[in-house]
Amino acid sequence: STVHLTLDSTSCFHKPAVTDLSVTAYHLALTSGLLVLSVTQVFFLRFRHAVCDSFYPVRRKKRAEYLHTKILKARTYKLKHAAEEVFTRVSERNKLCRMFPWLYKPQCVLCSGRENIQKCDWCQTVYCKTCLNDIGETCRVCSDITFRRKSRLIESSNKYL
Repeated sequence: STVHLTLDSTSCFHKPAVTDLSVTAYHLALTSGLLVLSVTQVFFLRFRHAVCDSFYPVRRKKRAEYLHTKILKARTYKLKHAAEEVFTRVSERNKLCRMFPWLYKPQCVLCSGRENIQKCDWCQTVYCKTCLNDIGETCRVCSDITFRRKSRLIESSNKYL
């Protein structure tokens, strides 16, 4: 009783056929059309604004004012946020330097340099000579009113440490 088993998988495979040229051309045209549309989309949006501006000049002015104020608000927010971050970093570093003077060597707040160091007389923020010249010989921490308010609060809380 012998069993003859043959495995032939050629009947499972499809016979390859050449794709019709019209189908290939259709797919190529569709893909290239989508690529051109995605690249030129920005220009068409600008063109839409140009057409609308020619028909509605009053709306153009209002739109320009809105965009201008939106950009200015975003810039002031970013500057304020960056200034807050610098202030917290400076105040934390000043606290650590006062508590552990042997552990922290003074370094510039802006460039982290350690040569030609100068401290601000009021807030003890450390700058190097070149950065201090670049910012116009004025301490950025002291120059902002919000920093003055916060530093007064911090100084009053530090008296009890």
